[in-house]
Amino acid sequence: MKKYFLSIISIAGLLLILITPMLMGETPETVPLTNLKAGVGKVDITPPIEIPLGGYQGRQGPATGIHDPLYAVVFVFDDGENRAAIVSLDIIQVFQQVGDSIRSAIQLATGIKEDHIIINASHTHSSPWIGTDIHYQKEIIAKITGAARIAVSRLRPISLAYGEGKIDFNTSRRTIDADGKCHPKLNPKGICDHRVKVLRLDDSDSLTPMSVIMHIVCHGNVFRGENTEVSGDFPGIAKYFIEQAFNNSTTAMFLQGCAGDIRPNLPDIDPDGDGFGRSGSEADMNWCGWTLGAEVVRVATKLRVHEQLIKRENHFNITAAMTTLELD
Repeated sequence: MKKYFLSIISIAGLLLILITPMLMGETPETVPLTNLKAGVGKVDITPPIEIPLGGYQGRQGPATGIHDPLYAVVFVFDDGENRAAIVSLDIIQVFQQVGDSIRSAIQLATGIKEDHIIINASHTHSSPWIGTDIHYQKEIIAKITGAARIAVSRLRPISLAYGEGKIDFNTSRRTIDADGKCHPKLNPKGICDHRVKVLRLDDSDSLTPMSVIMHIVCHGNVFRGENTEVSGDFPGIAKYFIEQAFNNSTTAMFLQGCAGDIRPNLPDIDPDGDGFGRSGSEADMNWCGWTLGAEVVRVATKLRVHEQLIKRENHFNITAAMTTLELD
């Protein structure tokens, strides 16, 4: 941020002094705070490279390196009467037993009720199953619990703003032929949710958000079975992009939707491919990750302008509902 120092006061100098706040990006707009308090904790959960990666049955042996680190991010919200937590993990999946252990540990450490805790996995296919290694499982639960404690210790009044954008790299991986038979083949014309949902959290009148939460629908498998390095895949790249865009003064969280048959649109190069698309390159990873990150930054920055500030709600109540779906 540039600052201006003047040794001689003149008419021109006086004008410069008057407009300096605008040159520095300051604004008279006041962010309307809510009744909510929020805090965030972030911790590295990158596994040792000797642990096998999940995601593909044909992939054998342990991970061979770290392409990019994995993180857990925990948000805690407090409305004055109740507290709730959202836990986001750069992990392929969290099974019920492990999820119950995480919620129990957080409740014991912070007092947040288990049914007020949401756990979301990014579904990166370049991470291990948490239960593959018991030592890693214990370590990751301890780290998540620590991040929850940090989030509680950082609770402060916030303002919330919501907006939506679009991405173009996700597509359906199912094609239905004229006879009604379904085939494993990328289908850009198939049903696909291209929305990017963005929640911006501000704790002051700064132009830099305290945190940004994004939600989309897409398998985290730009890198497929050929990859043997640990990676957060495009969600991890998008989070890094967003935090860099805000000078590392913002914490980004990724929430995966019901990806189902939605994956990155990377058509097979080999005509004998399996139809689900190729394993992506670094360029493909940047396309997906930077596209998502840039769209989130675009939406989040617009949410700070006057027309959006006056639309912000100022009161929220925390409620909890837990439903278990059993699928055959």
